[in-house]
Amino acid sequence: MPQRPETGDFKPLLQPGDELPPGSEAPPMPEAPAELPPELFPEGMPPGADGVDGLPPLEPPGSPGLPEPALPLPSGKETPLLPPPSVDGMELAARAYWHKSPREARKISQKERKPLLMFFYQRWSSAPGGGNGAPGGDNNISINDDLLASPEFNEFMGSHVVLTRLFYPKGDQKKKYTPEKLAALDHFREHFKVKVLPSLVLLDENGREIARQRGYSRVRNGPGKAELSGAQPIFERLKTEVERREKVIAAREEKTARLLAQNYRVWTSRAGTKLLAKLVSDAAEEIILRDEDGTLRRVLPEQLSIVDQAWIHREQKKSQQAASGP
Repeated sequence: MPQRPETGDFKPLLQPGDELPPGSEAPPMPEAPAELPPELFPEGMPPGADGVDGLPPLEPPGSPGLPEPALPLPSGKETPLLPPPSVDGMELAARAYWHKSPREARKISQKERKPLLMFFYQRWSSAPGGGNGAPGGDNNISINDDLLASPEFNEFMGSHVVLTRLFYPKGDQKKKYTPEKLAALDHFREHFKVKVLPSLVLLDENGREIARQRGYSRVRNGPGKAELSGAQPIFERLKTEVERREKVIAAREEKTARLLAQNYRVWTSRAGTKLLAKLVSDAAEEIILRDEDGTLRRVLPEQLSIVDQAWIHREQKKSQQAASGP
């Protein structure tokens, strides 16, 4: 039977953040309230109306209040790094799947241990700020054309990240939404402190923010020059953060496998927090564990989950049988 160590240097068992793997410096994000509806988008839209079920379609080119098609490519050596414009609708990430429910996407992110990328956007019914983004000024459309619909984004994000988007209606667009859905959208925007649209928020699998892109605009090399895409630096930054997180998870899994082979196991408290540790002492009045960093932690047996209490009971029985001999 494991014996109680003499040292008095103990830490409390199972701190609130113990179940989170290291590597993310961002503070943890609180959970969205349970009363939010599972879907934040209006029902009844014809499938495929704009390439994404559930989103109000854009009017065709030439409709009142819509920007004209993108500028034609110049014939000289300088070629703008822009894809064809989305004149018939915002065709979000043609190959990658975008979840309509942020809460469902969050569950998948946790289950698959993948980062979650949230896209907050809207579509202007008029064209404010001409020249600041897509033709006519709608940078919500330009970030879609330049970044989200690009082959590089779809190829990488489609397999490494869980994607979700929240569309914020304006003016008459709000008539298609119930007050509850509008309130839920506002809550998500406040919850993630999104002040600029469009915005991208990248969370790790634990819900902690690891990257953010506020707004978007195309760039010009000078007066009269054609607009150039500003999406490549954004994509590279998001990709770098995703790959960094994957390395942290891989290192964590390697370390966990090594410790499990050394008689460590995952302990769970009554509160649901977890700790990877090795049993040091299992006296009736208290349990002492050694965590992966070598720190001793003291806990009362009743603070552990029923499963862990049963495991300790079995180990004590084995030790008693071994001590009594055949």
